[in-house]
Amino acid sequence: MRSFSTTYYVPIYFQSVYNSSPIESGVKMLALIIPLTIAATVQGVALSKTGIVPLFWIGYQILVGFLTGWTFQVALSNAQVHARPEDMSQVASIVNFFVTVGGSFFLSAAQSAFNNQLLQEMARRLPDLDPSMVLGVGATQIRQAYTPSQVPVVIDVYVVGLKAVFAITMAAFGVSTIIGFFGSWRRLHANSLKKAAGGAA
Repeated sequence: MRSFSTTYYVPIYFQSVYNSSPIESGVKMLALIIPLTIAATVQGVALSKTGIVPLFWIGYQILVGFLTGWTFQVALSNAQVHARPEDMSQVASIVNFFVTVGGSFFLSAAQSAFNNQLLQEMARRLPDLDPSMVLGVGATQIRQAYTPSQVPVVIDVYVVGLKAVFAITMAAFGVSTIIGFFGSWRRLHANSLKKAAGGAA
């Protein structure tokens, strides 16, 4: 859920505040995506060696890009090794379903907070303009749609909206970390991991 809002709103931050094009914001996102990919791979290997799932749940909010990847497959791995072989496909489907649906709900909540902050701040700082205009313009067209004197104000409004999004994201990180302590602490042995791999195949 947290990674959905992060990967969605960080490009908006680059496009609105730094006037980056969609391609440029994508390039700047590599600093998040590359560590995420590497961490997901390393985590899979580390989990197969240690067999202790909670080690990969605790403290992952420190570096979002790296540690989102680090925890990316923990839920699926943990669910599979505790399931019967004949239930592997159903377990994987259920976990992926809740990951996707949870991310969608969370992204909708973040979007609502973002839009509300934009409308409130626009009405307060630029009362002569229609506040809803900022929602239709989009992050990449701020400097074309507004006058030079209005652009800095609109950028500040975007920053306020993004702060609301990132505050929700950090709260979700905290809740996820606490919930992680209540998961199974049973060590996953090599035969359990082989069972999961065989069932997934």
